[in-house]
Amino acid sequence: SNLRKVVESNIPVVIRIPVVPNHNGTEKNLRATARFIAGELQGRVRQVQLLPFHKLGVEKYASLGMQYPMAHFQAPARDEWERNIRGFAAMMCSLGVNAVAGASHKVPI
Repeated sequence: SNLRKVVESNIPVVIRIPVVPNHNGTEKNLRATARFIAGELQGRVRQVQLLPFHKLGVEKYASLGMQYPMAHFQAPARDEWERNIRGFAAMMCSLGVNAVAGASHKVPI
């Protein structure tokens, strides 16, 4: 509902999705996400950036004396996640969503 409110206010929106293997990083989940964005948000999302899962937050949690909630997830090898995320981005594009692999892409105006 929050995302719907943002796009209804005509604010340019870029959605960034960390892709976590065996969690949300499945074709079924990302296909459903693409259908929601294309259908329910009526093309008002400028770009979807699919981001690789990493564990950069481990040290931050440790410094705060907190247990890292994603400790049991393992990041795949770079070549594997690059291939997977590019494939997911292509699949989302085929469903009418401007999806890219990574966050270094220029966002269309």
